Amino acid sequence: MPDEEILNKAIELGTTYFKSEDYRKARSLFEKALKLVDSYSKDEIKKLRGEIYHVDELPDELYKRVKCERIITHPKHVKILDNLSACWEKQNILDNALKLSHKMVKLEPFNIKTYIRKGRILMKLTKYRDAYHNFKEGLTRIQYASQKYELIPSRKLMKYCEQQKNIVRDMFLNKSKSLDLAGTNEKKRKLIDPILEQVQLKKQKESDAEEYFNIKEIDFIEKLPIELTLKILRKIRPRQLAELMLVCRKWREVILQAPALFDEFLFQNITLRQMIKFNAFIMKLSKINFYISGSNILHFKTLKISPKSPSEEFKITKILLESSSEIIRCNRLIMAIPNTTTSHIAKMIPKSNEFTKSIRELSLMCTLRADKNYELDILESFEYLTRLEIMFHNSLVPLSSSNEEVTGVGTQNAHWTRTLKYFSVICDTRKVPTFPFKNILQNKNFPSLKKLCISGVTMSLQADQFDWLTNTPALNELWLENNNNAKLSHFFSTIRDIHIWDDLKRLTFRENRNYDKVSLEANNRSYCYLSNLRSLETLDLMGGSITGLGLTRLFSYFMDCKITKLNLGDCMNIQFTLLPPSHAMETALQPSFLLSSLPNLNNLQLPKMATLDDDAITLFSKFAHLMSSMDILDISFNPSVTGVSVYSFLKNLNTYREKALGLLNIDNCNNISHITVGTILAQGFVNKVSCVYEREHWHNFGSNSFRYMG
Repeated sequence: MPDEEILNKAIELGTTYFKSEDYRKARSLFEKALKLVDSYSKDEIKKLRGEIYHVDELPDELYKRVKCERIITHPKHVKILDNLSACWEKQNILDNALKLSHKMVKLEPFNIKTYIRKGRILMKLTKYRDAYHNFKEGLTRIQYASQKYELIPSRKLMKYCEQQKNIVRDMFLNKSKSLDLAGTNEKKRKLIDPILEQVQLKKQKESDAEEYFNIKEIDFIEKLPIELTLKILRKIRPRQLAELMLVCRKWREVILQAPALFDEFLFQNITLRQMIKFNAFIMKLSKINFYISGSNILHFKTLKISPKSPSEEFKITKILLESSSEIIRCNRLIMAIPNTTTSHIAKMIPKSNEFTKSIRELSLMCTLRADKNYELDILESFEYLTRLEIMFHNSLVPLSSSNEEVTGVGTQNAHWTRTLKYFSVICDTRKVPTFPFKNILQNKNFPSLKKLCISGVTMSLQADQFDWLTNTPALNELWLENNNNAKLSHFFSTIRDIHIWDDLKRLTFRENRNYDKVSLEANNRSYCYLSNLRSLETLDLMGGSITGLGLTRLFSYFMDCKITKLNLGDCMNIQFTLLPPSHAMETALQPSFLLSSLPNLNNLQLPKMATLDDDAITLFSKFAHLMSSMDILDISFNPSVTGVSVYSFLKNLNTYREKALGLLNIDNCNNISHITVGTILAQGFVNKVSCVYEREHWHNFGSNSFRYMG
């Protein structure tokens, strides 16, 4: 929420004034912050507590047992009251400070800091009896909550509060004694028996604690029917279930009666010792499951293994693949083992094992052994994969492989290619100088493949470098990015001559450097451009070698273009002009032709275009009537664009459409001032503006956009 930034700045500035002893200015800021907090609605406060600040709410039962009213407030309400109370205290206006501290205790009765603030003020007012009861009440409430509801207070503050309670008790007793000695009370002196006094104090202490600690407890896990208990426990993640097992023996027995509750394990930075314990735990679960259902097999939805230490990767992987796999069936397996080679994994992985057959989604990060096709050895056992993500962190070629057994296989046993729907191969371009899986892409058909991502590989220099795409007839999305030697001209040659796809909806082709200009051939209806791209909805050619003439010829094939998103960022060979393109002016692209050819366009991205300036923005402004569907416009990283042209463009667009643009991205456009941004927002030309002038690290356009699934 934007108000949160204002609130945090007000608190921070007020604290600065307080430290510099300017209490009047500090108090003014805290009072404004308090008014802002009070303006929040209940729904906004609940959202802030749950989604932004992640406040651990205490149960309503706790408030009832200590006879306190539960009040849901802004998470920083009490902090502001505390700061404001401190300002009044410093100005020696203690009555105002006391009122605020009393309100703090009422809002957060289980916050030890509220009692400390209130007690200090009462001590300054010499109200020692009230201060003593304040500290005593705070300690009793918080100790009860910590014992019954696992509230974890600060030991340091609890100790300080206990010390203050003892100090104020002595001060109160000394004050009473001095009054007696002064003769203000002429009552008869009484002899106090110290032993009797201790007995009375002990009885009083037990009586005070009885209200909080002598309450009947109900163990819902023990009392509820097992069917209902298991239904509740299914809502709890396995990690929390493991913690609940430590509460008591009864809870452990109930949870272990349902091994199916443990269906997801996500181990980030796991050690070898933890892996051994996990293996022992699932072995125990397996035995329990056998006694209950007659089967020792455990079914997991997701299993993620990411070792903490590179030196333990091999042993952890071996335990999983050789020992644990006998009793595990898993739908989704994620392994981040960047220092383990494909040859090691191929030797460890069980052949035709029920564990590998059960896996439908596999995500793997490892090191490629480039001398043989060990990666195909690995996948041979995964017969029913539907989703495959492989990231090669490094490539290793041994100096001598004469002692290694030849285990690399061909493509005849790759049954997984029939069922695969998502396939992603991501390599570190600097360390992996090959094209993994090229052999299988060329020789096997992928009849079910819907999405294909190839990034960071090194392709051959031949013109037929994309012929393997003919084996992917069912593709809906193709993403090719940051691949060495991958030329857009060769890609277009392939889809020009061969009809491959009927339903390709999203195409991304990002070259890693500038190759020869791609202007395509003159319009020829015998070409397959239209048949391959007729269903296209998203076209991303960022950083590509396409020219204005090439785009003009490409879009001329479409009679009813369905493209809604177009990304031409960092295309050096495109320049927006009024003149039509020609062989003499290959870079020319008419905005009028572009917009009229794409009537459904709602997302236009033109970041980091060296040719995009005020003249180009003015050209788009003249054809604003062709942008009725536009909702997102990205012109970031274009320092030549100024606020004058952007304001004029948005004004014309708003005039024709009578509705605001959804999002305008002008990041790193230093010539567009914040005044212009405020004006276009105030006049309703745009709903949201992304306007960041400087960052420590800007996003590197054209680099790999895909991240590892894990």
